[in-house]
Amino acid sequence: MAPQSRFRENVDGNKLDLSMSGITEVPVKDIASIKKATVLDLSDNQLTLLPPTFSSLTHLVELDLSKNMLQELPESFGNLINLKRLDLYGNKLTHLPLSFCHLKALRWLDLKNNPLVPMLAEIAGPCGDMQQCQQCARNVVATLTQTAIKVEEDRKRLLQEKLKEQEQIEQEYLLKKKELDSENQKKAKKRAKKNKAEKQIQDSNSKGNIATSTGAKVQAATEKESMREDNVPASSSKSFLRMILYFLIFCVGIVTTLLFCCILFAAYDRKLFLELIEDYNIASNDVTGPILYAAKYVENASKHPTFRELRSQLAVCFRSIIASILNIYKTICQEFPVYYDWLKSKFKV
Repeated sequence: MAPQSRFRENVDGNKLDLSMSGITEVPVKDIASIKKATVLDLSDNQLTLLPPTFSSLTHLVELDLSKNMLQELPESFGNLINLKRLDLYGNKLTHLPLSFCHLKALRWLDLKNNPLVPMLAEIAGPCGDMQQCQQCARNVVATLTQTAIKVEEDRKRLLQEKLKEQEQIEQEYLLKKKELDSENQKKAKKRAKKNKAEKQIQDSNSKGNIATSTGAKVQAATEKESMREDNVPASSSKSFLRMILYFLIFCVGIVTTLLFCCILFAAYDRKLFLELIEDYNIASNDVTGPILYAAKYVENASKHPTFRELRSQLAVCFRSIIASILNIYKTICQEFPVYYDWLKSKFKV
């Protein structure tokens, strides 16, 4: 209650004088409790800023903040809509809040001795006398009103652009979703069609397998019955001669392949080749001589740098192939007489 009583002692009519009081913070609550004080003098103090709650002092008509160290005013300063006279002389203000445009009742404004930005300083003017201070109030309020209108228009424009961009994004999303749904439907139809076709093929194959199985059984029974009734061969002597011709062509191919492989084998491993010839007694010297002669030319060619790597890689392969061919050859030599006698007795030649 002591501060409140002291402030009431500073009230003279409708004026509350707190000048040269060494105040560093504005006692907003105490000032707000004195409703009849519509004129507030806070000049010649050490104020560096005004609290946001200062804008609640809407009953003020005149305000003196001169000769302080204010660097800025709160953005809500425009709420002091009843303010008619404002003295900001001798502070450190560089700009004013945009809410100044709401001070429509302001008729007098002093901004001398403030480091205002050039544009604001030009609008404010020198503020040398009452007329210039009145002009300053009109110019500042009018300019900040236009600025506020432009800012609001820009804000609305940016908001519309943002909404438009959002709508475009939503439309693109819906379009892509629609395309994706359509594509998924097409894929689903295609998949269903494919599954149906596969099922039809499986059903057809199942029926075909049953028919084939039945036909095979009938054919086997017919052939068996035919073999019982007629023990003569189904083919004629021409068929037998054609079979013999195919067999001879096969033998020629085997012999040619065997000869070529023997030449290559002798070229890559002459010592092993001769050992195999002696062990198995496969060929005479008349056959071995030309093979070794041809192998010599192949061996000379294989010494070329291009074939060196090939030689090492094919050596193992050729050994396996030659061993298999020798076994086949030996088997044919042993089984051919038996096979020939069987053919002769089978076809009664």
